[in-house]
Amino acid sequence: MWGRDEFLRFVARFFIVSTVLFIPWVWIGKFYVLLLANISRLPLAIMGYSTKIMTQGDIGFICGDKFIGLANAHLVNFNIIPFIALVLASFVSKERKVWMLVVGLLILMVSHVIDLVAHFPAFLESSQPATIVVDSIGVVGASLPFIIWFAFSWQEVIGARSKEQVETKEKRKRVYECPLCGIQKVGIIEHIKAVHGKEALRDEKVLKFIEENPDLRRKL
Repeated sequence: MWGRDEFLRFVARFFIVSTVLFIPWVWIGKFYVLLLANISRLPLAIMGYSTKIMTQGDIGFICGDKFIGLANAHLVNFNIIPFIALVLASFVSKERKVWMLVVGLLILMVSHVIDLVAHFPAFLESSQPATIVVDSIGVVGASLPFIIWFAFSWQEVIGARSKEQVETKEKRKRVYECPLCGIQKVGIIEHIKAVHGKEALRDEKVLKFIEENPDLRRKL
């Protein structure tokens, strides 16, 4: 479970990473929009929309005699940046961060494709169901990065444990082997802090060790 100091460090890291990532996203994001546009052509074709992507001048679709612009769409899909920042600012191992990024970014990309595809029937045919999809994704999109991140990180954040874990902890005290020096101790977290220093809790070996032993999170 996070303490006040750990929460404040996380917030600071989140804002720093978000700011740093936003600068290149202004340029890289345009290529992401083109990727979404090309992926969207398949479901659009299945739905009966013949489209052509324009990359000269304003980026967008030509569908019949209509032009659907995608200018600054990468800023609309800005929720990718806070999600990446949330993951990178988290106190978990590199392997866990990679897994969170792969799954989370895939979910966000799918939501962006659905949003883009739904715009066609919503604006070209005034489809009420499609309009509801567009509006819903617009509302949910802002919170989706935090929902995905929390789904992966809720145990670290609130220190939730199962009833079985609580009962096991009450019945016996477990002896752990220190991931840094190999010594066996009952109070392993206290040992790491006292012998290796509080900063050792951010060591990659220690983070992975705590992930493998989630009952230790409450002692952080």
